[in-house]
Amino acid sequence: MKRIIYAISLGVLLATPVLSQAIDTTPMIRVTNEHNGQYDNSLDAFTETKFYGPYQFRVLKDAIETQGETKDIDGRVFRTSDGVFMYVKAKSIDSTLEAEVNEIVKERTIPEPTVKMVLPIKDDVIEVYNDGVRSLLAEFMYGWPLKNRTDMVLVTDYEGTRYYYKLQFYRDRLPNGVRIEQLRHMIMDAQFSFK
Repeated sequence: MKRIIYAISLGVLLATPVLSQAIDTTPMIRVTNEHNGQYDNSLDAFTETKFYGPYQFRVLKDAIETQGETKDIDGRVFRTSDGVFMYVKAKSIDSTLEAEVNEIVKERTIPEPTVKMVLPIKDDVIEVYNDGVRSLLAEFMYGWPLKNRTDMVLVTDYEGTRYYYKLQFYRDRLPNGVRIEQLRHMIMDAQFSFK
């Protein structure tokens, strides 16, 4: 009987942090410094470099560029057979970088009444510096019905232009041999070739 009580107590102790994390949707700012050369060797194995003007970014090697797939995207769009969706676009700067990222977080964490179920179970904002150019990465992990979906949006201001890189994938359908942390490094490695 004591063993059963101990087992139940241990199960509750282990489950409590997971459950509390799942329902916490308050944005958390976590600041890290990254250098754009830090991941080059490991990323070269499964990514290739593309350009959008001076913006240099990575996509998965088997990604196919699709023109005109989404009407509201004026940029470059890539998709893999595993359902990984990547796109870059740019526009003129009309607010601070923080305000733009806060708006992105707000859009995803306060859904319309008819789609309350898409509320992310977690969101996080990471500050990234690539050779002195500052970016903010907003990351979202969704629950049911968008089961296992993760969005990452990297926003960077450079010479009067704001660049966006969005990465979307499903955690249960990752490309063969690629981990979530590697995808995060891939999007954070974006830089400017003419700096």
